[in-house]
Amino acid sequence: MARRLIGAGHRVLAFDRDPRALGQLAAAGVTAAAHVREVADTAAIICTSLPTPAALREVALGADGLLHGKAVELLIDLSTVGSRATQEVAAALAANSIETVDAPVSGGAAGARAGTLTVMAAGRPAALMQTRALLEAFGKV
Repeated sequence: MARRLIGAGHRVLAFDRDPRALGQLAAAGVTAAAHVREVADTAAIICTSLPTPAALREVALGADGLLHGKAVELLIDLSTVGSRATQEVAAALAANSIETVDAPVSGGAAGARAGTLTVMAAGRPAALMQTRALLEAFGKV
């Protein structure tokens, strides 16, 4: 997804717990961040794609998570982690004036590379309009 965003002309700052994956993204033109907080202190719009509810909670709400960032205004969560975690994170972020778009994707790594992911986006209409071009860089909304 990050490669598709770069290909569409967007600047991407990314963090991944796997240094090898982050290195591959950096080789594709993504700017590598040292930690989640660096992303939240730099980017107004942040995309997450995380494997578990616990990972989403930690990245969004942890001590150095998105919640504490200086720049973040909107989170696009591309994870498929269940409604309970998604709603919990959205409520905590909203209490701190951070908008959330819930946008789980389907189509796997091949769909991400081809830009053919199915994106099931939900959120306030204004937030959906604001994020549509980003989401369309890697899939069909």
